[in-house]
Amino acid sequence: MAVDPRSKETRQRLESCWSLELNWKLFPEPLKKGCFQVGEALCIPPESVLAGLVIITSYTMSPAVVQVPGTEWSERALVWLSINMPTGSTKSALYHYLQSIICRVRKQCQNSLCNPLWLVGDATCEKMGDLMSSNGNRLLGLYDELSTFLSQLNLYRGKGLNLSHELALFLQLYNGNSWTRNTVTGDANFSMESTSLTVGGFSQPSVARALIEQPGSAEIGLAQRILWLFPQPAYSRFDTLKAVDHQFTNNLVKLLQNIWIPMNSKCKVPEPRIFTIKENSHTFVNYFDQIQEQLETLASMDDLISGMLSKSKGQVLRISAALHVLFHIKNGSIVTDDNDDDSDDVQSGTPVSTEISEHAVAAAINFVELCCQQTAFMAGRGYILEEVQIVNASMYLCYACTHAAM
Repeated sequence: MAVDPRSKETRQRLESCWSLELNWKLFPEPLKKGCFQVGEALCIPPESVLAGLVIITSYTMSPAVVQVPGTEWSERALVWLSINMPTGSTKSALYHYLQSIICRVRKQCQNSLCNPLWLVGDATCEKMGDLMSSNGNRLLGLYDELSTFLSQLNLYRGKGLNLSHELALFLQLYNGNSWTRNTVTGDANFSMESTSLTVGGFSQPSVARALIEQPGSAEIGLAQRILWLFPQPAYSRFDTLKAVDHQFTNNLVKLLQNIWIPMNSKCKVPEPRIFTIKENSHTFVNYFDQIQEQLETLASMDDLISGMLSKSKGQVLRISAALHVLFHIKNGSIVTDDNDDDSDDVQSGTPVSTEISEHAVAAAINFVELCCQQTAFMAGRGYILEEVQIVNASMYLCYACTHAAM
């Protein structure tokens, strides 16, 4: 059987991605055990389960902001994440699992006066804005095929990006920017001072590769705004299949239920929850300085790699906030500082601190680094550190030649 050269090349790049592993030692045992158990039950790698939980946690804790003490840096805690696995790797099973959790949490958090939709579904860009404005300026785009979501918003057609007004608007939503729509007819008009759009889903590696390598994708910043994860499929045999651990799932539902910030009876937009990292966090400071050194070398040399590195600093803050919440999944008896302890919907338990732990930051760095390196492999690059060294060496050689000519 003849194999398409591009498909063969994609497979080779995938194998490079699969050679990398997440450091599970950085994650607490209850969360790690739950991810592995759900993954085994659904024939899904545990990294995919973790990524899916990060997506839905990021949404249920919105609107949220991560601040860096002692600076003016304030990062909107939004996550845009694509889980990329080949055909037959049961992506749909995980999609339906995540969707069922969101439906259960929404059912628990709904009230008779204000019960908007949480999921985007099949919607145009304008309709998405209308739905978001009715839901406290927040919305979740969770898709079995991420390319479908991009096509619905007129961002992606066929095999190429559509450089449209919708694409420019979509890129701005990454930072939680304001969004206003005023038409003469008054259809789907809205005005949002800030937005919280969480985007997550699944894709074929070949489609993900096309989006990453698409001319203009790196230059306009689309590829760098999305964290691309390429887990190695499990392909488990039938006799290994098990039922999902209902205790873990129930605990997760309770956790997400209690982290949700409801709208009041007037459907007023809730105030964002403010998270902070520790002041002078050694873990984050060291990572930040390391990235800055690499950017100093790569600036204007490779738009994809330099763009990923630049965005990775903020993505670590975003992912660390979601992981900080997930790290509290123990017995399901979780409340937040914002909840009313007298409410019938709130379980008693230890509040989730708004100061992100160093453990969560370290785990977020590991997760983001894994995504960035896998993206580099899928785009035909080598190890990022080696790419930096190559650029350094070529710049030094160029300087030496110029100096010798003088």
